Amino acid sequence: MDVIETAKLEEHMENQTNDPANTYTRPAEPIEEENKNGNGKPKTLSNGLRKATKKYPDYVQIAMPTESRNKFPLEWWKTGIAFVYALFNLVLTTVMITVVHERVPPKELSPPLPDKFFDYIDRVKWAFSVSEINGIILVGLWITQWLFLRYK
Repeated sequence: MDVIETAKLEEHMENQTNDPANTYTRPAEPIEEENKNGNGKPKTLSNGLRKATKKYPDYVQIAMPTESRNKFPLEWWKTGIAFVYALFNLVLTTVMITVVHERVPPKELSPPLPDKFFDYIDRVKWAFSVSEINGIILVGLWITQWLFLRYK
């Protein structure tokens, strides 16, 4: 029985090493790089990875590129267009509020439209205080998020 299991295991291992779709080759490293610290362990591996390389000898090491590129976008013109758009909307909103305010008739001649919601619901005195507290909390959260933002 053990002979059959051993044969199956050996056959399975042979199939894995011969099949290029299932295997990854380790990058070839010079022997002197592996033995820099004298005991055959690479300097860059942590203790957990060293134990894993002993336990799993077919460990795949993927080399990461070491290019240092700027993480900020190089297209500053997009930021400029967004700023001009925001400034344009600020001016347009201010002008529209001024025009509408000048054209509203006096309350004596034309009273405001009735509000049916407040006709049926009594006024809650503490609601304005709660809305102010909510605003203060939201501004505090926004400032905290802005301070801890990775890309300022």
